[in-house]
Amino acid sequence: MYPTSPRAPVVATAANVLLADASSHHAALLLPEPDDPHASPLSVSELYRHFKSLIKSLRVGLDATTAAAYPSVAAAAEEALGRATKAYEALTAPAPGTFWTACDFGFNSGNC
Repeated sequence: MYPTSPRAPVVATAANVLLADASSHHAALLLPEPDDPHASPLSVSELYRHFKSLIKSLRVGLDATTAAAYPSVAAAAEEALGRATKAYEALTAPAPGTFWTACDFGFNSGNC
């Protein structure tokens, strides 16, 4: 291993994302779980900043030349980017509407 390599942080960050529990969006974003008693809740803007920082750390040092020379590093970083993006989208997506919020007519009106 070459710990001073510019790719080392990318590999470490990608490995942490890829090894995180796939069922937990917080874990994929390298955040504490919301039920952790030591964790403080993040605002939407803090979550966005954390996500952008994570994405930036996965892209550092992966220009086209480096990606071509180290395809396994590039593939791991791309997979980690995809998982982080899906986790962020899941955490920031609006809650799905229910029948009662989607239907603005009375129950007996026959319009729903």
